[in-house]
Amino acid sequence: MDKAYIDFILMYRKSIEKAISEKRADMNTRKVGGDGTGHCRISDPTAETALRNIAPVGTVDVYYGPIINGLRDFRTVYDSERWLRVANETWLYFKRNKNQRYYCLMKHMYIDGLKGRELEKVVGKELHVGRRRCYYMQMSIRRHAYKLGKSLGLRGADGYKKHPRADSILKMFKESGK
Repeated sequence: MDKAYIDFILMYRKSIEKAISEKRADMNTRKVGGDGTGHCRISDPTAETALRNIAPVGTVDVYYGPIINGLRDFRTVYDSERWLRVANETWLYFKRNKNQRYYCLMKHMYIDGLKGRELEKVVGKELHVGRRRCYYMQMSIRRHAYKLGKSLGLRGADGYKKHPRADSILKMFKESGK
């Protein structure tokens, strides 16, 4: 489980949602004739727009952090719509089904951006839990998101697609002694 990637998905879910909607809007620009579109006219623009709206978006670049010299950091999210679903369902699960302590911890972690000792102090005062319990709660949240990702078919739940023959290639290298 890639802890940092799952934290990124849960923290920047609004940015992922915005990136998906922007990419979908770019996909919906009509292309009419020539320039490699394969035809000279569109016979049914409504059907084409509908098909583009239901087509999966795939990858998006999510920009985050401060703007320095006109540039921002970004991270590429593969299977973005499924990761957004994981994030939204994780937030809803802990908001509705679990103890409110988990939801409060999520707000401090992913909305307020608290980490480490600072998070432990705030959560300890507000929720009356110790360091171990705070760590356990964090791992429970990440584990839930990881399991949701696995159930949706996200490989490794780290956002990177694994090469289909990666296991056989690794096995070959181990056998050769390298």
